[in-house]
Amino acid sequence: MKWIETLVRRPALVTVIYLILFLFGSYSFSKLPIDLLPDMEVPVVTVVTAYPGASALDVEDKLSKPLEDSLGAIANLKEIASTSRENLSMVTLIFTSNADINVAANDVRQNLEGLKRSLPSDAESPQVLKFDFGQMPIVTFAITTPGADVRLLKNKVEDALINPLRRVPGVGSVMLSNAPDQVVRIDVHQDRLLAHGLTMSELAGLVQANNMNIPAGDLTVEDLRFSVRMTGEQKNIEALRNLPLLKSPIGEGMILLKDLADIHLDLKDETELAYVNGNTTMLGYIRKTSDANVLDVAEKSNAIFEQAKQRLPEGTQIQVMESGAVFIEGTITNLTNTALTGGALVSLIVFLFLRRIGPTLIIASAIPLSIIVTFLAVYGLGFTLNSVTLIALSLSVGMVVDNGVVALENISRKIDEGMDRFQAAHEGASEVGGALMASTTTTLVIFAPMMFISGIVGQMFAQLAVVMIVTICASLFVALTATPALSARFIKPSGDAVRKDDTVDLKWWEQSYVNALTASIARPWFTLISAVGIAIVTVVLLGLLGTDFLPKDDQGQLAYTLELPVGTSKEKTLDVADVYVNALRQQPEVRLVSVRVGTSANGGMGEKEGANIARVRASLLRANDRDRSDQEIGDYILATVPRPPEVLNLEMSRDGSGAGALGATKPIVVELFGNDLEALEQASKQVQDGMHQITGLINIAADLLETQPELQINMLQNQSAQMGIPMAAAGQELRLALNGAPISRLSKDNQTYEVTLQFRKEDRSAPQSWKQVPIRSQNGMITTLGSIATQSEGEAPLQIQRKNKSRMLTISTELSGIALGDAATAVEKMLSQTDLPEDVTWAIGGAIKDQRESFGDMGLLMGMGLILVYLVMVAQFESWTDPFVIMFSVPFAATGAFLALLVSGTNLSVTSFLGLIILIGVVVNNAIVLIDYIKLLRDRGMELIQAIKVAGGRRLRPVLITSLTTAGGMLPLALTTGEGEQLWGPMGKTALGGLLVSSVVTLLLVPTMYVIIAKWQQRGKDNKVHGTMESASAK
Repeated sequence: MKWIETLVRRPALVTVIYLILFLFGSYSFSKLPIDLLPDMEVPVVTVVTAYPGASALDVEDKLSKPLEDSLGAIANLKEIASTSRENLSMVTLIFTSNADINVAANDVRQNLEGLKRSLPSDAESPQVLKFDFGQMPIVTFAITTPGADVRLLKNKVEDALINPLRRVPGVGSVMLSNAPDQVVRIDVHQDRLLAHGLTMSELAGLVQANNMNIPAGDLTVEDLRFSVRMTGEQKNIEALRNLPLLKSPIGEGMILLKDLADIHLDLKDETELAYVNGNTTMLGYIRKTSDANVLDVAEKSNAIFEQAKQRLPEGTQIQVMESGAVFIEGTITNLTNTALTGGALVSLIVFLFLRRIGPTLIIASAIPLSIIVTFLAVYGLGFTLNSVTLIALSLSVGMVVDNGVVALENISRKIDEGMDRFQAAHEGASEVGGALMASTTTTLVIFAPMMFISGIVGQMFAQLAVVMIVTICASLFVALTATPALSARFIKPSGDAVRKDDTVDLKWWEQSYVNALTASIARPWFTLISAVGIAIVTVVLLGLLGTDFLPKDDQGQLAYTLELPVGTSKEKTLDVADVYVNALRQQPEVRLVSVRVGTSANGGMGEKEGANIARVRASLLRANDRDRSDQEIGDYILATVPRPPEVLNLEMSRDGSGAGALGATKPIVVELFGNDLEALEQASKQVQDGMHQITGLINIAADLLETQPELQINMLQNQSAQMGIPMAAAGQELRLALNGAPISRLSKDNQTYEVTLQFRKEDRSAPQSWKQVPIRSQNGMITTLGSIATQSEGEAPLQIQRKNKSRMLTISTELSGIALGDAATAVEKMLSQTDLPEDVTWAIGGAIKDQRESFGDMGLLMGMGLILVYLVMVAQFESWTDPFVIMFSVPFAATGAFLALLVSGTNLSVTSFLGLIILIGVVVNNAIVLIDYIKLLRDRGMELIQAIKVAGGRRLRPVLITSLTTAGGMLPLALTTGEGEQLWGPMGKTALGGLLVSSVVTLLLVPTMYVIIAKWQQRGKDNKVHGTMESASAK
């Protein structure tokens, strides 16, 4: 390789190249945004359509079904599901992983344009929403004022905290929950309204007409132009109370608004209740812009929190409930320390083998030089600095020195033979350059298929593959440029005796290996049978392993969802939830406990909501600051707190905002399909009973086929027609009386308040109150709704779920002490043995479905990777048999990987599977280096057995160094604790165990197989020659 010689002779050029790379790499690193995970696109579109006043059955029939039928034909649609509940339809479309979600969303919008005409006229326009990880809150905070209702401070909180937060660079939005606005209430006395002969709509009109300012144009007087405005808007609540409405029919006085209603300032109707550590709270959610740095946004937000405390009333507290930045910072710090520790271990291992500072520093320099090039590529590709890129770098730390070790070892040997240092650097690097390129290529081709894994997992691992490809390519560049250039100047003869006859004076441990190798190749079939035995052990180990999808990280968040019977008041639900609130507050690892009941303004961000549903959340200390994991604390609460009898469903989850999205699906979800709701409910009970019999299933929760009592007001058509009262007018009066509506506004103390009109609470809640709603007939007379309508009672479902155009109920479960794959097998066996009602079918969903899809993809890609590795070696060796021999090192990587997982009690998950795939490209490298040198010696005329012994002795040290440095780089990842350990630790354990076992087997099995194949080939040649000679003799 002539260019290597050029670089060896021109050290200044090499220095300039790396200085330029260092400058650009450092700049790139400083500009990299920080996040927990890569930017990922979820192929999900949701269509939300409001249908005010409609029951769940009406929503299903008139909205959800037509939407499903119309949207079901869109290209690349994988699955369609819908939820129909009172007033609202949500249709969820899941597309294939290769679909462009923006194109899919546009297709949905175009489809809806043609469908709108067939939807109910009183339904609102469908809204098309795309799921975005970036819209998950990065900070959740609580605002409390001990001993007071902090919600009354909302306006001050907006000024002192929320508005400054919105101005922080990188903040996309800030939302408050449990923060109802203050309104001016006009609570109408039903009897007074009826006595004065007014209806609710007429009273609303009178208030509106007498509480407004009207622009009246302009007026010019003596060349001076005036704008004209009629002013009638009331200045304060007292003025509104004394607002004259009509002349009193009794006497000369006027009917004032206060004669008909109570007027006061109050909070809007409470749809939710929220408390933190026993105090009423407002909850805030901060979302970032897509390109913002999470840590920067969180740091600036914390500064705003401190400033706001000085501006708010004394005693007001602002507490961070959950911050993605804390977990991200912990994960990034943990992985950075892992990479640094790995680098230190790698350097120590190299030094222990070489026993010289100079060569050690030359090899260790490959780590920073390769990584700085990687930062340049990561920035150029638009990636963020996240846990995936850092995992890739951590895995690469031990691998980036491998090429340099092989190159430097060959250069050192030539210098020890007495060759000129510059010539040795050139020839030594050139001699192994082909093998290095081949071994690097085999590593690269195993990563390339990873970019084709489907789904969210594929998007995450594609970035890992790209980063590792760049890093390993950079290490090859360093090994063939910087390593020979540095070696030519700083490597001196070691003083070890090297002979010119292609033999070598070996150290005791090298001689011990050669002796073992000699014994192995002397009994090749014994070695082969032993290898087959190890392969059988591998299969047995695989059968003993449990399987999982994506292990959940300990993010320091626990959530308990309690579901009580429909109709339970918010206050009662809150009282029941206090049992769990108090138990959590007593745990030493718990920082804060919040509880929320009711329906929030932000839609609950996918959580169950309602007056009968409580969401208890606990924020824990950081993982490194406590002895128990979040799972252990959560399970302890479930085991020790008696479940209140009122609770129908209880779910416990370990989740966080945003970062917990991966793996956040329930482990197992049983989906029941059918059109008969009663049959579905019966099947659901059967399945729940069966699941309760399976050990390891906890928090079993079912969608309840809940119904609520419905009061139906039926118009008497003859009477209403005779009086000239249309149903629309009667319905408007009833809605205004019971539900109320904003009718005007009032300014007070520089604040503008909404003015709402409604029957007072006593009249709204009185039995038969609807009958006393005043209605004006066509002839101008006042009557009541009770005179033209009757009532009946019934029940209606609160919610109807559908999937792929069939009604559905689901039963979900969490797991404890059982692997996901084993639990799914047990559930499927139970389902197959359960006699479900006719026409009810079942399917398994949840994380197990994702796991099976991912395992299937990864299994195919592993097979593709094996084929690609083999073909690359065929191209290198110009042989079909030599690569076949090298491939014998691969199965034993699985042996070590499975053994490491079994010993550590770790399940086979997507991340450990990924570690297994990475191993394939790594373990063949040692065999390539060994076989390549054996071929080189044989080409020089050395006899087969002697060539194997000499190659084994000379290549043992580089093989051990590369194996141990790669293992050293992975060791901190395998042993890491704290944030990120649950997700990435299995990958390190798999790679470490597989590498160590495979390296040992490779050193003995691969040379032995080479002997077997070589002798078999030689016998074939001999037989062919013998046959040719016999044919010639016969002639």
